[in-house]
Amino acid sequence: KPASFSGSKEWIGTFEASLVLDYLYDVPCKLVHVRGGGAELEQVAVEELHRHFEKHGSPVMMGGDRDNSSKGILGVCTGTNGSYLLVVDPHYFGSK
Repeated sequence: KPASFSGSKEWIGTFEASLVLDYLYDVPCKLVHVRGGGAELEQVAVEELHRHFEKHGSPVMMGGDRDNSSKGILGVCTGTNGSYLLVVDPHYFGSK
């Protein structure tokens, strides 16, 4: 990030969040880049998510380039009709 980022109201990205978690809390992170949904999601990300939840059980942070608000993945389910993610959006606050 440029020097002007310090003190601004800009958000950090997934990469920067992983650096902060590792530096401040000694929590190493693994970033998995998936360009889009569909086949790549099924072949790469879903397998990684299954392994993560089986080993650690903790939520997973998800970012994006088109919908770049971070979200949390709380679970993954794979069945005969494909795979599904349980996603929480911390920015959603309901209707008024």
